[in-house]
Amino acid sequence: MSSQTWQCLPERLLEPVMDGVILLHEAAELWDLFLLNPGEWFYPPQHLLPMLDRLELWQMRAEMTRH
Repeated sequence: MSSQTWQCLPERLLEPVMDGVILLHEAAELWDLFLLNPGEWFYPPQHLLPMLDRLELWQMRAEMTRH
């Protein structure tokens, strides 16, 4: 089953996809997890951890360059 949620990704996930930091299917899978666990803490699957590391570094760098 493929996800269709990529069509309605929030800006906080779409922007790093457009910048080439994370892949579309990674963002869609993470967004699926958020939608399936609303307001709950969840542990992301092991295969998404490298993507989350890249996303965190991208966010830190983006915050440092904003004035």
